[in-house]
Amino acid sequence: MSEYSQPLGKAVKRARVKANLTQKEVADAIHIDDRTVLNIENFKGNPKMEILYPLIRLLHIDPS
Repeated sequence: MSEYSQPLGKAVKRARVKANLTQKEVADAIHIDDRTVLNIENFKGNPKMEILYPLIRLLHIDPS
């Protein structure tokens, strides 16, 4: 697990729940598999920028 997996996963889940979205709704919105969102939230994801950028924009997550 990389050093940013846990903070990223927690931030994604917190923002997704706050936005009242399911993992599938998030995945559909940015055209990825819902298992990818699940993996990120469970600290198993190591998303590429092509996934990370749309994800943080959709969920309004501060990239810092």
